[in-house]
Amino acid sequence: MSRSLVVNPGGQNVEPTIVSPPINIIVFGESGVVKTSVINMLTGEPVATVSNQALGCTYASTKHRATIDGREVMLYDTASLNEAGARTVSPQQVIQNLRSLADDLKTVNLLVHCIRGTWFREI
Repeated sequence: MSRSLVVNPGGQNVEPTIVSPPINIIVFGESGVVKTSVINMLTGEPVATVSNQALGCTYASTKHRATIDGREVMLYDTASLNEAGARTVSPQQVIQNLRSLADDLKTVNLLVHCIRGTWFREI
């Protein structure tokens, strides 16, 4: 958080305000586990493209801005971990892209790993 001093037109100092950085949320997982639908649900509108196909439709990280409970939130939709079958993005490249995104952001507040319900029951 950073503080900024606000000076009103009359030249008097006003109480400093606290400017909070946005909350960074990275959503990742395999193709078809509704990562993009989760982002659309959180933003409250269809900001991200979804696919009803077996192949994913996100090949690089895409940033979506939302305001949740009065806070600025940046949601990052990422390429699927198993896009290699579609010959779009290799598993190694997906992992590298996730690492680069986290490094670039400096602060990641939440990682959301979307998995199939059947896997959860097995775990």
